[in-house]
Amino acid sequence: MPNINSLLVHSIMACRKGRYLPVPLAEQDGNVSCRKLTESFINNSLSSADQEVYKTIIHLIGLGTNLRRQTLFIDSREAFRTASKYLHKNAKSDLLQVLGTARIAQAESELDFQLKNYRLAQDNILKSLQNYRLLEQEHTLSFLHINRLQQVLLWLRTCMETGAEEQAVHLAQQAITYLCGYGEQLSIGKGWSSSLVQAIPEPSRYALIAQFASEVGCMLSRQAYRQTDELFAQFSAWEYFDGHGHLQEIYAWGRLKKAYLKQDFQSFLTYCIPLLESGRKETLLWDTTVLDLCRCCKTLRPRQTVDFLEDVSKNTSQMWDIPPGGYSLPTEIYYKRIFVIKEHSFPAFVLPNELRCLLENVADGPVNKTKSPGRISRRFHAYNVGLPRSGCSSIMALFGNYKSIAEYKERESVELITAWKDGWINEETLRSYIRYRHEIGQLEMDTASFNHFYLRILIEEYPQAKFIFTVRDCYTWVNSFLKMISRWKKHFLDIGQDMPDWMLNYGRILFGEYDWQWFNSYEALQEHLDPLVEMFIKSWAVYNLRVLDILPPERSIIISTSEISCSQAKLAGFVGVTVDSITENHHINIAPDKIDLLKDYGREKFDAICFKYGQQVMERIEIHNREG
Repeated sequence: MPNINSLLVHSIMACRKGRYLPVPLAEQDGNVSCRKLTESFINNSLSSADQEVYKTIIHLIGLGTNLRRQTLFIDSREAFRTASKYLHKNAKSDLLQVLGTARIAQAESELDFQLKNYRLAQDNILKSLQNYRLLEQEHTLSFLHINRLQQVLLWLRTCMETGAEEQAVHLAQQAITYLCGYGEQLSIGKGWSSSLVQAIPEPSRYALIAQFASEVGCMLSRQAYRQTDELFAQFSAWEYFDGHGHLQEIYAWGRLKKAYLKQDFQSFLTYCIPLLESGRKETLLWDTTVLDLCRCCKTLRPRQTVDFLEDVSKNTSQMWDIPPGGYSLPTEIYYKRIFVIKEHSFPAFVLPNELRCLLENVADGPVNKTKSPGRISRRFHAYNVGLPRSGCSSIMALFGNYKSIAEYKERESVELITAWKDGWINEETLRSYIRYRHEIGQLEMDTASFNHFYLRILIEEYPQAKFIFTVRDCYTWVNSFLKMISRWKKHFLDIGQDMPDWMLNYGRILFGEYDWQWFNSYEALQEHLDPLVEMFIKSWAVYNLRVLDILPPERSIIISTSEISCSQAKLAGFVGVTVDSITENHHINIAPDKIDLLKDYGREKFDAICFKYGQQVMERIEIHNREG
């Protein structure tokens, strides 16, 4: 039998191996999301007027949720109130009233939970449960049973936060038993039945089970030893998953947790190795097991495992909630996201704050946590305010030795810019978000293709900031933008997902209304080039001219996109850093193809439209270049 030292070494090696394995994404096998089922039902059951009301309600709920995630709680609450008022004023059918009320109550319960108003959160959970039950029973919307169980999950978390851990474990035991088909009742709400569970697609059931098991694992990781032992003894649901094809990790965790609590460290480490070696799957139990392994290291070999503990702490601190220069899409599991960077996507785990903090603090000494925003004060503060496809990524790369991120919080920012332009939020709310983004990002070079939308606010809020305005010639800009949208459309078609609403709205506020189906193929795009080209040229002219009008000359520099690669000295001098600190890495966002989508359009026709809309822009840039 291996000795403790050998088992510790192999457990640590297993952790380091499993940490970097790709996160799997469950096959959906034709599973239609609850959102799409709801939309299909709405389209077939409601009048066109009520369909538009529903879309507006969902938009406002999404806006409020975004504001909540940016800690703009008052504005979030106001968005939900606006949604409620809009619903009661405009919804004609009882069905829409009940569905809208359920959705809003669910969103408000999440806001109350984040605000630690747990009693209010529970009130809203009960309200949403009641309305979802009505939808199941009176309108045959059985697929909304998923939403009810998600609310049960949030109720469990409120129990954990209010010191009712036994109630939380009991509810998790009930919920997993219910989802496995072994029970028919939960201690919260009414109207539970095995037939409703069986109507939930298997991948969605597994996703719910994984989250309930994860909540128990996370809760136990926060408790003192004796209480953990008592609570774990009440949670036998892990035994259901011995030999389970998809959720075997729950059984593997239960077995090693039982050994750990008995202080049978030999068995614990033996069971640790295969679980950790296989990497993260569907639950957070891989990470809670790493935490128990760290505690075991401190108990058995504290001095010999210092490097490993620091490694765990540092690695956890470097896990991103949002990928730099990208954004994330949700999955059915709240802590498993799809990270999207450019046109590439991959699943990734986003740890809950409590678990993240526990893992970050396993090392006794100070650890260099590179993500911590407050460790380095800004050496300079600058913004790139050029349009999309005008050198945003290249500027980021040139300033790679500084805190430089392209498109930081792109999705969140675009959603709020859209809401501002559509009149759903006021400028003060947008300004509050900009301040929040500024503080949490701590960027030195903030290079984002949406900064130009709120340039005036940036000028007013940050009087010491400097502004780089990258301008691209109109022909290559239109060509590049058309290719980018075509690639994104193909990407989402390939992965079987709809274009995200925020992307659709981004296109709308940039260019106006157009049909995204025009980008489904090369032939469709060529057929609709006339309206697209004119629309894009007009946008290029309007937004570039607007930036030129409000840039403060004494704090600004204009750089042609084609000259970024030879402007290191000019840029370094402008922001006040040494030229040798500027990298040679530039123009990193080169399009993957050299296709000229405008080759059959006619350059003379293009130039005539460009002259019509963009003459003033070109003249002002030419004057600037002569003077510069």
